[in-house]
Amino acid sequence: MTGRNIRAGSSAEDPVIIVGSGPCGAMAALELVRRSVHVTLLESGPGAPRGGLVRVGGHPLFRYVDDSPLRWDTGFTATNDPETAWYRTLAGGGLSNYWTGAVPRFSPADFGSATTDEAHRWPLSYEDLAVYYERAENAIGVTASPEAVPNLPANTVSKPIDLAEQWRPIAQSAATFGHDLVPMPLAKGSPHMAVGRGTEFNSWHNIVNGLEKNPHFSLVTNAHVQRLDWDAPSGRVASASYVDRSTGVERTIRGAAFVIAAGAINSTKLLLASRSSDFPDGLGNTHDVLGRYLHDHPKDWWPLETRAPLPLPAHPIYMTRSVHQNEFAASWTVGLASSRDRPKTYVGRSGTRFGVQVFGTMEPTPEHRVSLQDRATDENGDPVLNIHFGYDQSTIDNMLATRERLTAVFAAAGIPARVATSDISLTPGESVHYGGSIRMHDSPEFGMVDKDCRLHAVPNVQVVDTSVFTTGPEKNPTLTAMAIAARAMDALHRS
Repeated sequence: MTGRNIRAGSSAEDPVIIVGSGPCGAMAALELVRRSVHVTLLESGPGAPRGGLVRVGGHPLFRYVDDSPLRWDTGFTATNDPETAWYRTLAGGGLSNYWTGAVPRFSPADFGSATTDEAHRWPLSYEDLAVYYERAENAIGVTASPEAVPNLPANTVSKPIDLAEQWRPIAQSAATFGHDLVPMPLAKGSPHMAVGRGTEFNSWHNIVNGLEKNPHFSLVTNAHVQRLDWDAPSGRVASASYVDRSTGVERTIRGAAFVIAAGAINSTKLLLASRSSDFPDGLGNTHDVLGRYLHDHPKDWWPLETRAPLPLPAHPIYMTRSVHQNEFAASWTVGLASSRDRPKTYVGRSGTRFGVQVFGTMEPTPEHRVSLQDRATDENGDPVLNIHFGYDQSTIDNMLATRERLTAVFAAAGIPARVATSDISLTPGESVHYGGSIRMHDSPEFGMVDKDCRLHAVPNVQVVDTSVFTTGPEKNPTLTAMAIAARAMDALHRS
């Protein structure tokens, strides 16, 4: 975007305002600053939490991160399932301060097809994102297999890694069931590092800090954005209003365009709170879609015991979704059952007990939603949220079936295994992968934003986090959200 292309109602000097410094907001800022676009990034937190990490030869020798800013939030009501969780943090880098770093690409099939139900049809394809995946991967540094397999396209790899020889019979067995067994793609960066953060990649340390010396970039911390201010005569958002959390003073900042990357729940809350006479139900909410179609990964963890020993994985092992279309959609990550096993991986020890994490899927429906309670506010002065969410019995049954599938794969490889628990606990929101509440769709009847992440009804506002996902495949969402953010900034620059 250049000054001469900014439409009426904005000064040529007004910057692009980005809300949130998590991976998506940081990626958006990086892409715009590379093009000499003036950016002001507003971050609610004062900076990133304290942390430290030492890795030698790919092995973490020390890891610490202050988790006090991370909250299992209780300042909301949960209907449908009262156990619903909402994790959030008001800190530089957002949840990248605490994530595992899993970065699988979505596959072409994950974006749907011509036969997909219209409400669940993505307006963009894998091909639309391929080059942006590469940009995001270059920003984070990926350790993975360089080979593509069905349902898992190859990453741009900084450090290649192979499956251990003793695990290959399991991989061959998995293939007979339609799955692939590969090293989990992880944002690990260099195998040798001593850094002041608790995760290998953190958007604050790895991206935002590098932008601060650029003359096109400005950073405002402790800036808790509460609403976007609609200007009816120009038909655009003119400014963002935020509270300076260090002083309690409310401030306003003008912008030529606004890029929202506060996370699925907070971005939705911001748009719902940005009401006007033109948009009484939330900014751009012309078809009562805002906040609806909320989805999440049902997440289950269980210990797996094998009769024969296998090398304890220093790097997690990933079993992909089946290639058979009539199969339930789920992915399995096999790692350590206990952190006490970590030192054993440094010397190549084997074991018979492993930890397995499963992500399933759910069908997004308009009934699952985020909404505001108008008569109550939280400690930041924001309206209190209601989250109406939960898993139906078919979703739970599919998660139980994943246990049978993995043990069958091991048995077919000649290594009997059993799940060492009968319990299953699926807490909505526990995977911290909420999405879909400001979803992307060609039609405003089914979505809030178009394929460029621009609100259908508000031309100078884009949303670039997981809230725009039309559906939620079984994969970790961060890399795809960063790629979508990068692509959206290309569209903004061209506008």
